[in-house]
Amino acid sequence: MSKPHHIRNQEDSLKRFCLIALGIAVLIAVFLFQKLDYAHLILDTVDLEYGDYNQRIIYLFNKVLRFFINDAMSIMIIYALFYERKYLLFSIYVQLFGMVFILIPYLVLKQYFFDYNGPMLSHLHRLVLNPVLLMLLIPLLLYHKRLEQGSSAERNKQAEPDQK
Repeated sequence: MSKPHHIRNQEDSLKRFCLIALGIAVLIAVFLFQKLDYAHLILDTVDLEYGDYNQRIIYLFNKVLRFFINDAMSIMIIYALFYERKYLLFSIYVQLFGMVFILIPYLVLKQYFFDYNGPMLSHLHRLVLNPVLLMLLIPLLLYHKRLEQGSSAERNKQAEPDQK
């Protein structure tokens, strides 16, 4: 037996609110603990010796992990806000785009020019470590959703016969 519609809506609203709250809390925690060395924390947890690991690799590992945590939480927030599969998939495609065209060039530049911190690398660094790209999707998706609602209302209006 299925639940009444209003109870399902309340449960969905609570679930969506919890997902948004969790996503924001994790984003804040990642920001507050941005200096935390995740690589050493993980290596210590699994009892691996890390004395031989290159500092660049540890640095890059920490940045990549933060990139994926930030983007995963941003995608979760977008899903909770819109609660539609098409927006979730679009967010994932944008994240993949960011991974290929922002994260990988950043990692290559950091690997080969580790001490360089010029303007280009500085901007890439901000895009990698902050969920800017995905957070910019929220107003875009809100606008798109509003356009969809407006166009469906227009179609419904045109489909109704004239009442005169």
